[in-house]
Amino acid sequence: MREITSRLVRDLDLKIASEFIFDESYWKQRCYQLLPKNYQINEHGLTWKQLFFETHLQQCLEELGSHELEGRHGLDLLSVASYSQNYTFTLKTQQLLGHPNIDLLCQALPNLTKIEMKYGAKKLGMKYDRMLFGMKVARQLRTCCYDIFKPGI
Repeated sequence: MREITSRLVRDLDLKIASEFIFDESYWKQRCYQLLPKNYQINEHGLTWKQLFFETHLQQCLEELGSHELEGRHGLDLLSVASYSQNYTFTLKTQQLLGHPNIDLLCQALPNLTKIEMKYGAKKLGMKYDRMLFGMKVARQLRTCCYDIFKPGI
């Protein structure tokens, strides 16, 4: 099986790859292709597949900008979440622009056990906008209530 997956292209559609490719060496190569050189596989269940999907989803969320999750960009993010849901247990962001609706994302990730979000932006310089920082109080209350009364607990 490893010989077959070693011949696969590394830019295979993620929806297909997530469902049918289980070889860790394939996912290791995908990580080398996508991610910066600072791999912390021990923070991702010691599997390259989990590392890839958690980091890919993090990058998609950080690139979302100030768009809401209900928009076109949000639908793309939710589709990424749908095919990475079996491999996403932890979600960490280093920057989160705007105030995206995290409720939808949490509902799309049933295995999510830990979430760390840093609202704001890195390396702004003269592009500082006060609205990029912090979380709206109403959104915070909804997120907290969702965590407390999460279905299936």
